Amino acid sequence: RVAALCRRAGEKRPAALATGNLAVDPSTRSVTCAGRPLDLTAREYLLLEYIARHVGEVVTRADIEGRIYDERVELASNVVDSTVCNLRKKLAAAGADVAIQTRRGFGYLLAPTKLTAS
Repeated sequence: RVAALCRRAGEKRPAALATGNLAVDPSTRSVTCAGRPLDLTAREYLLLEYIARHVGEVVTRADIEGRIYDERVELASNVVDSTVCNLRKKLAAAGADVAIQTRRGFGYLLAPTKLTAS
């Protein structure tokens, strides 16, 4: 019964996540920025996918650690900060119109870098 449930759950293809000119496709584990592919490490991809699923919401460091790191891995104190830093650089270099913002004491937030006129 459990195997059947797992099999059915694996058949679902997650929808692509898009915010601004950034698109994350969980089914192919690929990211594009303004239509161009973005080369990310596995950890960077998992982090970006996780915060893209929670766009506009603050995600805590503990949430990120629990989501993208295996419980068997001993984490250094700055492992999430380091991954966020590298990902920010790659997003900026690609010309993404979203950025990972730090909410001091709370966590991280994926938000637009430019304000649009209403």
